Amino acid sequence: MPLRPLDDRQREWLTAELTFWRERQLVDDATAERILAAYESTGDTSQRKRSIAQVALMGVAATFVGLAMLLIVAYNWAELPDSVKLVAVFSSVLGTNALAFYLRFVAGRRGLSEVMFLLAALFYGAGIVLVADVFHLSGHPPDAIWWWALGVIPIALVLDSPLVHVLIVALLATWTGVEIFGFRHRHWWFWSGWPNNALTLPLLALPGIAWAYRRGSTLGLGLYLALSAWWLVLQTVAWDHERYTVLLVGIIGPMFLILAENHRVGSRLAIPYRFWGVLLTGGSLIPLSYLEFHRTWWYWWRRDVEHETFAIAAAAAVWVALLAACGTLLKPLGDQPDEKPFARLIAVARRQWVPLALSAVMIFCALFVATNSVGYTGDIMPGAWIPTLLCNVAMIALAIWLMHVGLREERGRTFAVGVCYIMLWSMLRYFDLFSDFGGVLGAAALFMLCGVILFGLALWWGRRKGAVNHV
Repeated sequence: MPLRPLDDRQREWLTAELTFWRERQLVDDATAERILAAYESTGDTSQRKRSIAQVALMGVAATFVGLAMLLIVAYNWAELPDSVKLVAVFSSVLGTNALAFYLRFVAGRRGLSEVMFLLAALFYGAGIVLVADVFHLSGHPPDAIWWWALGVIPIALVLDSPLVHVLIVALLATWTGVEIFGFRHRHWWFWSGWPNNALTLPLLALPGIAWAYRRGSTLGLGLYLALSAWWLVLQTVAWDHERYTVLLVGIIGPMFLILAENHRVGSRLAIPYRFWGVLLTGGSLIPLSYLEFHRTWWYWWRRDVEHETFAIAAAAAVWVALLAACGTLLKPLGDQPDEKPFARLIAVARRQWVPLALSAVMIFCALFVATNSVGYTGDIMPGAWIPTLLCNVAMIALAIWLMHVGLREERGRTFAVGVCYIMLWSMLRYFDLFSDFGGVLGAAALFMLCGVILFGLALWWGRRKGAVNHV
């Protein structure tokens, strides 16, 4: 039976708990040794970390080797007969895949096989372009990237290859960007009014998300969530509403926070959702917390009041539907197995009121901008102080909520992010409102105050952790 993996933090916790159990005579020394023997040793953990780093470096090396081979072939490509070109393409793809299968299933060299599968995937993508060149085929340029990703996905899923998943995310992100930025006005055949917004990406990303859950990979889940966020943000570009990008980012962030809360307390798979949720929400709130941003930013964009108001209302309705689905179909934190869907939804709303309020603020700001697109006086938007005030309150609420989550789950980084974010808000508001009044001395006093507060919180956190460990 293989040993269970154990990181340094988990090992420290397990060792401390076993010592406590021995002191209370809950387990004897032999039982404690058998428990420790079921997990990998410190040396095994170090070796596993070195193997991961080695595979990552070899993956980068394989990428450069693949690029070098492609350049060599491209240098002599025009001089080769078509038959030789086809043989070279198919032999390179089949040969690298055969070698990768041999290393995985015969030689037992899993790490090296990962690298060879990545190299085979690179050759497969190059083969699509080269075969099209041989037969003088032409078409929609991003389609080659789409077919490349589609052909590699089954290999990554069946053979459980993390490096190939990284390549898939890179390919899909590139394909989405090229389609939307370069060909967004290329309408779908079934509806001329629908822009080219890479609609198949969610279907291509869903197997990767399922793989990350099955494997328990926070890194893989984080990559696919970043890809999903990238696709969602680019919808403003596809629909010619670029001026709402910052608000859409602010709506996507709380959705990730809500999904994070739908995991059990302490789940590692909630971390990627929370990471991207905090990054997107906190980042979008920074410019939105400035009054001048609301006064001037919206003025420079083309405005279509009726169309934009309808689009934002539709987006809000979709968001509410997604929220209801998350609350009723998924099992949120602390739910009872026999809890009815409506009661579960009410519990979600009560427990996750901060992410819900953050999304509501963003939707309100979008509707406020759309409905006030007329009646501008110069570069001033009437009532701009209302969304500004709400966004500042949202920044404070996000910081306090992060500190609450950090305390609830004993996550020092989450708590520290909340503290640093509220310190950032205080500094932004000082330089925005009071820098002319306080000057350099006022800034020095503010920095000193922030330092003292952070130092005090660090000491309090350390004492709290120590008290918890000795309970």
